[in-house]
Amino acid sequence: MKIFLWGMPGSGKSTTGKKLAKKLGLPFIDLDKVIEKHTGQTIASLFQEKGESYFRILEKNLLEETIQSQPAFVMATGGGAPCFFDNLQRMKEAGTTIFLNKSLVAIARKISKKGIAKRPLLAGMDQQNLEKELAAKFQHRMAFYQKAHYEIKEGDIDASYIASFIKSKSTKN
Repeated sequence: MKIFLWGMPGSGKSTTGKKLAKKLGLPFIDLDKVIEKHTGQTIASLFQEKGESYFRILEKNLLEETIQSQPAFVMATGGGAPCFFDNLQRMKEAGTTIFLNKSLVAIARKISKKGIAKRPLLAGMDQQNLEKELAAKFQHRMAFYQKAHYEIKEGDIDASYIASFIKSKSTKN
């Protein structure tokens, strides 16, 4: 079983993914951490030094490598991963895709609290510009995110709920 969690930065992909993987007895993979380990750099420094195009190609290649080399996992993708190249279709073919749909207000609050500087596409923004940028990104990415097999809305973004949901879907197939 391969499960891919999609959603905006700050939607809970990594936090929920770790708990979900534990509940399902699967390894957890954070695609951003795979990229950081591969390059020896943080995502922020990769964006700054090599640019988004370089990052997206690397993200695509490491996503494909992980899909091919790992038999089962729960993966937290980067927020933009489903929106570039054929990543969306590739993940849908390889496993189950889940869109974690958290409100932009909650996401902005979380990102502000944890530090905007950690998010390379949002670094340096004040709260007002952060909210505008998140809204623009969300509007653009929604067309991709909504193509996930399943959408889990904010109130249900809980590892226990998602694990039960996935188990119920897999027993019907």
